[in-house]
Amino acid sequence: MFLRWCLKLALLMVDRGFIRDANESEISRWREISENVYLPWMSVGGVLIPEEFDGYAALPETELRLAKKGGPQFADDNERRSAETLQNFNSRVVKQADVVLLMSLFPEDFSDEVKRTAFKFYEPRTVHESSLSYGPHAMVAADIGETAQCADFITRASRYNLDFTPIADYSNGLHLSAYAGAWQGLVQGLAGLRVDGDKLHFRPRLPRNWNSYQFAIYFRGQRLKIIIPADGAIDIDCDGNKFAIERRFDGYVYSRGEST
Repeated sequence: MFLRWCLKLALLMVDRGFIRDANESEISRWREISENVYLPWMSVGGVLIPEEFDGYAALPETELRLAKKGGPQFADDNERRSAETLQNFNSRVVKQADVVLLMSLFPEDFSDEVKRTAFKFYEPRTVHESSLSYGPHAMVAADIGETAQCADFITRASRYNLDFTPIADYSNGLHLSAYAGAWQGLVQGLAGLRVDGDKLHFRPRLPRNWNSYQFAIYFRGQRLKIIIPADGAIDIDCDGNKFAIERRFDGYVYSRGEST
């Protein structure tokens, strides 16, 4: 799907005159490929979801990782050794977010039912043996309304080195991608931040055991302080001025970046 996105972006640049040296044969080929990118699917509970890879559905079932703990969710030493030696697992266990990452990158390309079914299928089978795994899970969890799980993934991402990496291995440095994933989970997940043309829109959620949270972003040259004081509530401040917001029936809050 990322290949398709890249090709469609290139075609858009052609249509807008930014790419002028591509001939008609090339453009036609790009369009043909973009319309025929293959994505495998499998059925889970009567719902079609993206398959981890061709043949994944035929693999033996794995032990579900329902009891969460600190660090990777390996069931046994064999799984740990397979991961450490970069060997394929011989069951449906998944190392890190793959399908979930896809849905976090292209949320509008999948229905809520598909995202929810895929998330609930893959997450208990994912060992999260990667600093890249928790961020996408946090984003999709928030997208499907699983606020508590989103908060848990944010916590796990922010503690990645503490829980995953032995102190003796700290000479390898920090896993900064995990902390970026925690930020994504907070800002794009819980706060639901998206950019829509000249407007920002949010779908703010506050986990049950949180009092509030806040973060800062730059948008069109302005530094904005975003505060989520309660579920569904948001304050947007720029140099002491409150920004006007517009609430929509779909649960989103829009801001043009103009103060009241």
